[in-house]
Amino acid sequence: MDNACLATEDFRVKYETELAVHQSVDNDICGLCKSLKTSVSLSCSWRWKLTLKVELFFMNKNHEEEVKGLQTQTPNSRLTMELDAPNLRTSARSWWTSRPSMTSWLRRTKRSWTSTRLASRLRKAPQ
Repeated sequence: MDNACLATEDFRVKYETELAVHQSVDNDICGLCKSLKTSVSLSCSWRWKLTLKVELFFMNKNHEEEVKGLQTQTPNSRLTMELDAPNLRTSARSWWTSRPSMTSWLRRTKRSWTSTRLASRLRKAPQ
């Protein structure tokens, strides 16, 4: 009976050891899967950012080439354009200050037009 007890104890210890190893390998596999997913997502993100940077680079390069091409065409077309920012500011400021008077003028004009139109329709209406 001692041999049978020793054999069962030996199998129990082996089973528990194998179970612990199996659980450890399972946990390691799950951890590796998580790190693989993270690595893949980071790789995709890195590739996406790289693609966007390359696209931005080429867009800037194309823009510069277009600007240079337009600058070379401008002297030939004799088209010049100047913008005086202080005058633009004063023009905008005067427009905004005159805006209330413009809106009241528009309201008065609209009322008079509407009343004139209504009066002419009433005159034309059959009685």
